[in-house]
Amino acid sequence: MLKKMADKLKKSPAQVALRWLVQQGIGVIPRSSKEEHIKANLDLFSWEIPEEDLSVLNVALGMDAVEQDDGRGHGGGGGSPHEEL
Repeated sequence: MLKKMADKLKKSPAQVALRWLVQQGIGVIPRSSKEEHIKANLDLFSWEIPEEDLSVLNVALGMDAVEQDDGRGHGGGGGSPHEEL
């Protein structure tokens, strides 16, 4: 699945995997000692996986039903338990 998506996007499977993580809001720290891989890692932020392809990857990885973190340490529903204080 990842190889097929990478071929479609004209990227490496590693680039697609890293970009998928970034688009899920997950920080990544790619590393390499090879110049070509370093350049590919820097290119990670110059493109996005299209929404329809992102959905395909999410379903394939079982992430379609996972609630996204809103950046405050919990999903989008409800407020902090400390808001009432």
